[in-house]
Amino acid sequence: MSKKQGNGKINVLVNKAKDIVTDVTSHWKKPARGKYVPYKEVLNYSIGGMGTQCLIYLMSFLTLGAGNTLIGSTIGIRPMHLQTMAAIQSVVGILFPIIRGKMVDNTRTKYGRFRPYIALTGLPLLLMCCVYIWLPFESMTYLKKLIATFCFTLAIGFVTPLFTDTYGELGSCMTPNTEERTNIFAISSILYSLAPTIYYALVPMLSTLTGGFTDIRTYKFIVIPVGIIGVALSFFTSIGCKERVITSKTYVQKVGLIEGMSAIYKNKYWWIRTIATIIGFLEAASSVIFGWIYIYSTQNMIVYGIMNTIWGTATGLSMFVTPWVLSKLGNRRTLLCHNFLNIVFSIFMLFTFKAPAIYFIFLYLNTFVNQLQIVYNPVLNSEVKDSIQYGSGKRMDFTLGAAWALLAPIQIATGFLLPFIYEIMGLTVNYDVLYDPVVRNDLFYVLCLCSIVGSALNLIPFFFYNLSREKHKMIIFALKYRAVNSDYTTGDINCYQIREVVDMYNFAQEINNAEPVDVKALRKKYLDIVREKVVTNDMKASPDWQDKSKRKIMLKNAKLAKKERRKLAYKEYRNGESLMNYKDAYAEFVIPEFTKYDSEFNKVKYEVSSIISNIPFDDIKTFKLDLTKITWNKCSEKEDKKISKYLAKVTKKYNKMQALAIKKYSDVTLVNNYFDELMKAIEEPAITNEEKRLHDKNVKVKEKQFHKFLKEFKCWNDAISFAKDKDNSTNFQKYILPMYDNAVVEANELDRQQDEKEVRERAEHKAELERIRRERKNKKRAKKGLPPLESVEENSDESICDSDDKKEDRL
Repeated sequence: MSKKQGNGKINVLVNKAKDIVTDVTSHWKKPARGKYVPYKEVLNYSIGGMGTQCLIYLMSFLTLGAGNTLIGSTIGIRPMHLQTMAAIQSVVGILFPIIRGKMVDNTRTKYGRFRPYIALTGLPLLLMCCVYIWLPFESMTYLKKLIATFCFTLAIGFVTPLFTDTYGELGSCMTPNTEERTNIFAISSILYSLAPTIYYALVPMLSTLTGGFTDIRTYKFIVIPVGIIGVALSFFTSIGCKERVITSKTYVQKVGLIEGMSAIYKNKYWWIRTIATIIGFLEAASSVIFGWIYIYSTQNMIVYGIMNTIWGTATGLSMFVTPWVLSKLGNRRTLLCHNFLNIVFSIFMLFTFKAPAIYFIFLYLNTFVNQLQIVYNPVLNSEVKDSIQYGSGKRMDFTLGAAWALLAPIQIATGFLLPFIYEIMGLTVNYDVLYDPVVRNDLFYVLCLCSIVGSALNLIPFFFYNLSREKHKMIIFALKYRAVNSDYTTGDINCYQIREVVDMYNFAQEINNAEPVDVKALRKKYLDIVREKVVTNDMKASPDWQDKSKRKIMLKNAKLAKKERRKLAYKEYRNGESLMNYKDAYAEFVIPEFTKYDSEFNKVKYEVSSIISNIPFDDIKTFKLDLTKITWNKCSEKEDKKISKYLAKVTKKYNKMQALAIKKYSDVTLVNNYFDELMKAIEEPAITNEEKRLHDKNVKVKEKQFHKFLKEFKCWNDAISFAKDKDNSTNFQKYILPMYDNAVVEANELDRQQDEKEVRERAEHKAELERIRRERKNKKRAKKGLPPLESVEENSDESICDSDDKKEDRL
C-alpha cells in the first residue's frame, strides 16, 4: 500500500468519525428523519442497562443452581436439594408469570407499561438480597438454611422479571423499526457490558481480601455494593426513555389471559424459539468450568480477575458486530451459524480444559459467538411479538411468560439432569471434592459432552425458522395500515403518518408488481464464478504468457476481473433472494390484510357484529338476539361448519352477557360512558404533589370501572370493535391515498421549518458560548488593565489583544 493510499484511507475514517459526531450532536434530543429514538434516550437506556446488569449480578448468587458459589459452596446446600427447591418453585411459580403478564400487559399509565416497574422494583429486590446474605447462617441448622433459601429465592424469583424483563421489553417498544431496534440493542449492549467487564475484573481481585467466593464476607462487603450501584443507575432508564407501540391512538390495551395465550400458541415462530430453548437446556452445562478451574485448580484469583477482564471483551466485540452479522446473514442464517459454531468450539473445549490457557482461547471464541444472542435475541423476540400482534390485534409482552408457565413440567423434568450428574460424579454438600483433579476432570469432561449435545439439539428447530427481515417489514406495514385506517376515523391522523404509510404501500406494490427471479439460477451463477479458475487456456496460449512480468500483470487483471464479477453476481443473487422473500411476505401478510373482510366468514361476522353493535346499550337486558335468519353463500364444508359454530358461539355469549346484565344491573339503567370518563380523568391537569396523587387515584378507579365494563360486556364491545374495523378498512383507498401529495408538501414544509429552527438554535447557542468566552476574557483583560472587548465581531482586535496577552505572559 502506498503512502498516498494509506493517507486516503485514514481521511475516510476521519470523515466517518466526524459524520458520526455530527449525527449524534444533531440528533441528541430529536431523532433523525425516519427514525424514532434520539441519542440521549439511547444513552439513558444504556446507563440503565448497566444498573440492571449490576443488580442481576447480585441476584445471580441467589438463583437455585448447582453451580451457585454462594448457596452451594458457601452456605452448603446440596445440588439435588437445590434442584428440588427449584422444581417446587417452578410448580408454585406457575401462577407468577400469569399474574405478571396480566399486571404488565394491562398496565396503563402516562409513563407507559414498563418504566413504572423498572423504577419501583429495584429497591425491594436489593433489600431482599441484603437481608438474605446477612442472615446468621453460621448458627442456623441445615433445615433452617433450606427454608430461608427457599423463601427468599421464591420472593426474588417473582419480583425479578418485573425489573429485568421490563427493561428488555422497553427496548423492543422504543421503536418499531427493525434496523433502529437492532442498533439500539447493539449500542446499549456495548455500553452496559462495561458494568460486567468492571465487576468481573474487580470482584475476584477484591475477594482475595475477604477469603474468596467461598467466604460470606465477599458477598456482604463486595457483591452487595455492586447491587446498590445498579439500583441507582436503573433510574436513568425509568426516567429517560419512552415507549412507542404501533396501535391506533384510541387503542386501549385489555388482554384476557386465555385470549392472549391462545394467540401466542397459534404463532409458529414463538413455538420454534420455545422448542429450541427447551431441548437445548444442556447447552450451558460447561459454563461453570472456567470459574471452577481458578477456584479449585489453579486457585489464583488475581489471574482469574485478569482473565475475566479479557473474557469480557469477547462480549463487547460480539455486540459490536451483531448488527453487521444480522444484515449480512439474515435471521435464519445467523441462528444456524451461531449454534453450529457453538458445537465446534464446545468440541475443542472438551479436549483442552486440562490446559487452562488453550481452553481459554476456545472459551473466548465460543463466548464471542454465543454472545451474539445478547443483541439478536431481543430483536428476534420483538419481531415475534409483532407477528403475534398482527395475528391477534393485541400487543402482548409479559403474557409470553404466562404461556411459558404451562411448559413448566418439562423444564422441571429436564432441570434434574445436571444436579443428578453432579451427585453421581461425587459433588454433594462438600464442594471441596473439586480440589481432587480426578473428580474435577471427570466432571468437566461430562459437562463438555452435555454442552455439545445441548448445542446440537438447539440447532435443529432453527432449520424451520423463516421469519425474515422482509417478512417483518411487511408485518409492520400491515400494522401501520390498520392504525392509520382507525386514526383517520377519529381525526388523529397527521401528515407524517400519511407520508410514511403511503410510501410503505407504494413500496409493497412495487414488490408485488416486480417480475419474479430464479434464485437458484442466480446462486448457481455466483458459485460457478467462485469455482472458475483464474488461469484459462486462452491466457496460456497468449504470447505474453511466456514473459514473466507480463504474465504477472495478466494474472493480476484476471483476479481483479473475477473479483468484480463475483461481487456483482453475489449482489444480484442476494437482491433476487430479498425480492422473492418480499414477494412471499407480501402474499403471507399484506394480501390477507387487504382482503380479510372479503371471506364469507368475515362477511357473516360483520353482519352479526352490525346487529349487536346497533343494539342500544341500555336495551341489552331486553333485546332478544336471533341469528337463525342469517344466510351466506355456501362454500367449503369446513368454512360452513366454522360459520355455524361461530353463530352458535355468539348467541351463547350474548345470552350469557344479557343474563349477567339482568342479574347485576336489574334496577340500574345501563350507561356506556366509562371510556369518556377515563379519558377525562387522564387529561385532567395536576400540578402539585397532592393533585398528582388524587389524579392517579382517580385514573385507577376509572380504569378499573372501564376494564370491568369491557369484561362484562365483551360480546357487545367486540361486535362494535369488529364493525368499526370493517368500516375503517376502506379509509386508506378512499381518503388517505388522495391526501398523499398534500401530506408530503405539508410534511416537507414542517421539516424545513424544524431544520431552520435547529440552525437558529445552534447559532444562538454558539453566540451564547461566544458571549461567555468574551466575558471571561474581559475579566482577564480588566485585571491586566486592558480595555474590554465590546463585540464578537472584533475578531481582529481580539486576536491582536490575545497576542499582546501572550507577549505579556512571556515577559
